[in-house]
Amino acid sequence: MSRLMIARAACGLLLGLVLASCGGGSTPQSIAALQADPRLEGFPGLPLDRSADTVVAHVRKGLEFHSREALSTSVEAPESLKLDAGLAPLSWAIWQIPVGTDALQELEIAGSIPAGNEALVALGDFTSGRWEFSAPLSGFGKLPLDTQKHVSAAGNLACAVLTLDGNSAVVGRLSVKGDDGTLNQPPVPNLTITSRSDVAPFQTEVSAAASTDPDGSIVKYEWDFDGDGIFSEPGEEEAAFGFALQVRDVPQTGDFPIGLRVTDDGGAIGETTDVLQGLRWETAVIRDSGNKLGGLCLLENSGTLQLAITDGPGRYLGQVPLGQALEPTAWAFSKVSNTDSPSFDTQSDYNSLILIDGKPAICFQLTDSWILMYAAASSAAPAGPADWTEHNTQPVGFRDGGMCSLALVDGRPAFACKGFDGPLLYYHATSANPLTHTDWQHVTVDNGECWNPSLVVGGDRPRIAYNRQGDGVLYAYSDTAAGDDAADWHSLWLVGDADADMTKFGLSMLGGVPVFSIWLRSTPGKLQYARSSTALGSDPLDWQITTLVDTGLPALAANMLSFNGRPAIAHYDQATAKLHLLRSESVTGSFPVDWTDSEQWNIDQPGRRGIAHCIVNGLPVLAWIDSEDVLSVAQLVK
Repeated sequence: MSRLMIARAACGLLLGLVLASCGGGSTPQSIAALQADPRLEGFPGLPLDRSADTVVAHVRKGLEFHSREALSTSVEAPESLKLDAGLAPLSWAIWQIPVGTDALQELEIAGSIPAGNEALVALGDFTSGRWEFSAPLSGFGKLPLDTQKHVSAAGNLACAVLTLDGNSAVVGRLSVKGDDGTLNQPPVPNLTITSRSDVAPFQTEVSAAASTDPDGSIVKYEWDFDGDGIFSEPGEEEAAFGFALQVRDVPQTGDFPIGLRVTDDGGAIGETTDVLQGLRWETAVIRDSGNKLGGLCLLENSGTLQLAITDGPGRYLGQVPLGQALEPTAWAFSKVSNTDSPSFDTQSDYNSLILIDGKPAICFQLTDSWILMYAAASSAAPAGPADWTEHNTQPVGFRDGGMCSLALVDGRPAFACKGFDGPLLYYHATSANPLTHTDWQHVTVDNGECWNPSLVVGGDRPRIAYNRQGDGVLYAYSDTAAGDDAADWHSLWLVGDADADMTKFGLSMLGGVPVFSIWLRSTPGKLQYARSSTALGSDPLDWQITTLVDTGLPALAANMLSFNGRPAIAHYDQATAKLHLLRSESVTGSFPVDWTDSEQWNIDQPGRRGIAHCIVNGLPVLAWIDSEDVLSVAQLVK
């Protein structure tokens, strides 16, 4: 035997695991010699001797009164098997471990036996065809092995651990030591899935190529496609045997389990499982106040969806547990500010919502007055104006601008906005918790007439995408982490279209590079995608502008997002009167052929007046306002 073979309960390293219990219970007492003990009635004989290739496909389970719990003393912290005879007079587990035909030294059992309890270990004696029981044990350790007696004709070692009469024990792992004492470390299985969850039907690649073996090589890949724990069954599982890459179809909504088992050149195995999910869109109306709605923002905060919206002249924060987002009555809306807009125009109303230390903060424009307000909540779930502090970001009477986009920059809140006379301004608080207008400073980034800025932090520096009246779309970045000096900022022209209008909050960092969506308000309408090939995007030649939609009708709303790590754009299509989710099949989305507009991804709703989103567990949650000032949400469900 040239290596140490390891088997671990419930971690995929056991080639055969048999569990059973028999009903009843009693108080703990000493365990006597058990070769002919009537209490062993129901304990099976030696497991059927099988080759290492087939032994795991013949696992037999009895009544399981055991529980599984982590064993902190184990080197690799696997799940462990707890044998509890307090639930049954007899509780036991059998392992069948392939060891080959080399000479063996000893078996080591890692685990624990509570004080005052005892356990029994039995080794399979293949010369007599019977179990060979140890004396009662108060702790696990090492047992000597006899290769001729304890190794079967097929090269397996059989070991059982038993508890009787109310005793209990926790078994962590079993190790078999060969003559040279070396250790065969088990392989580490790894499943790489292109799309784990998606709108059904969909197809995805599942790869085991990233699986590794720390002291050898992987010689075998096996698959379980039905979740029954049995690998390489006749049919598609058998056909997949030996291949590291699989293409799986998810035909409908629901869970579709997938299992992988890898075997190394020393016979050790590793198993892992995952679940593919087929999803569908489900929508719900959550607010219909009869007022004009605008300034829509959405984010996820520790399992809660939080949504900022202007309803008539006031600002509100909507909150709901993530699992109840589609239940209209579960949403709670509370007022953010006691300062209302003197008038209201949905075309010029803006809110921007972020989290600072887990608490919502909002920057908003008082419509027509061109006054920007900043409000910060004192708790993660504010219930009304008393839970917010608010102030003007400039002295009273100063009209500083609108179209704000808020972000956390260098540990302090910052926002980009359109100045009252048109310039692009960048405001940055001088402290993490600004309380008055004196806690803000600002610089001019662009002196032109600028609109619709979108501020984001990427690569430890702020960046802004915006459009300049009559010139088109521009991109600005700072040389420093704070951007507090006008000299820190550099702007570059990307695309020249006087009617270009970048969707608000569209700038994102995806795959380490800046990306954003562009939509044109004029006819013919176009929806475009801009991506830099470099992390900074400091040269116009770094950028590629891809036209995705050219319907001849003006695009009215769009929002840049990601879906399974790839770029996507939610937009309202006037031609179909639906919300469309354009998705790239590549991680870059640099070419029109990368993008797909599939009917199954679309939402049959008229989200023409604003779209917001957040990403939860890699999947988008959408909110939108329709032309009748009704607020709806959509979430992917099974």
